[in-house]
Amino acid sequence: IPTNNIQTVCKNSPIDPIAYTIGGGGTGATTTGLPSGVTGSFSGGTYTISGTPTVTGNFNYTVTTTGGGCSQVSSTGTFTIKEPVLITTQPSNVGVCANSAASLSVVAFGDNLTYQWYKGGTLISGATNNVLNFSPANLSDAGSYYVIVNGDASCSPVTSNTVTLNVNQLISITQQPASLDLCAESNATFSVAATGSIASYQWRRNGVNISGATSSLYTINNVLPADNGNYDVEIIGVGGNCPS
Repeated sequence: IPTNNIQTVCKNSPIDPIAYTIGGGGTGATTTGLPSGVTGSFSGGTYTISGTPTVTGNFNYTVTTTGGGCSQVSSTGTFTIKEPVLITTQPSNVGVCANSAASLSVVAFGDNLTYQWYKGGTLISGATNNVLNFSPANLSDAGSYYVIVNGDASCSPVTSNTVTLNVNQLISITQQPASLDLCAESNATFSVAATGSIASYQWRRNGVNISGATSSLYTINNVLPADNGNYDVEIIGVGGNCPS
């Protein structure tokens, strides 16, 4: 009896060929119970089982000799075919404000799944679930992340896409715009100063966006009475996550 007649393998991966020596004048052998994708063949007194299983499950097979002057002899073995790891939903990039909750997640299919998350290539201790939670996310958590999903020992692990967690510093206005009282046809400049993860500015007049007014300064040349109004600015954080 071959020593490798009991095997655990991953679906769509080749088995370790199993060779049976047929003696006693036997002219071949037959098998029953093999998984799809695995077959037997006889050559030069040896019956070999080989192939690549395409289904999962437990398969108890029997090899029975044929021909020869002696009675038929049978031998048995077992294949356990495991489901390979397949990531069905990859992690996505996430952007949040500092001190807000965030999470990265992966959805995978396979047998005996385990997970290990990494940040910038460094293993994250204790991060062994399909969801990586940040409660809350700090500025130091910003970076690139991926997860390695392992299945049964007979199957190869799968590494997810690398994604980015952006943690945006809350915006704080350090200098508010000042009201202006000017003569007609002079120039008016409004300004604002702020700190944080700033992506853009949008100045408004009477609550309506001013086209092209997207910096920390807004200047009106040659002001007229028609320019009178209430002006303010909206400051947008990176990814639109932390507006002010």
